[in-house]
Amino acid sequence: KDVALSHNPSLKLIGLLPIMEDRHIRLQKRVINTLSNRFGSSKLLRGIRTNIALAEAFEAGSPIQDYAPKSRGALDYHMLAHELDLMIN
Repeated sequence: KDVALSHNPSLKLIGLLPIMEDRHIRLQKRVINTLSNRFGSSKLLRGIRTNIALAEAFEAGSPIQDYAPKSRGALDYHMLAHELDLMIN
C-alpha cells in the first residue's frame, strides 16, 4: 500500500503469500487469520509450507523442481503457479 501510494499508484495487490507456513503453530494461525480479515480471504494465496527440501535446494543452488520434484515444497510452488495462472488469465 505504501509503495503504491508513494511510488506507483497503478500497482495492484494480487495477493499475500504466506511462506514457511505451519498451521499447527497458533501464532501463525492468528497471523493468517488477521491477514485474511484485513485484506479479505480472496487475497490470501496458497501458502508455502515449511519444508527441509526447500532449504536444501537453496543451499545446493538448485530449483526445488530439479532438486526434489516430489517434495512438499515443489508441490506447493506448483500449486501456487497454477493458482496465479488462473487469477491472471
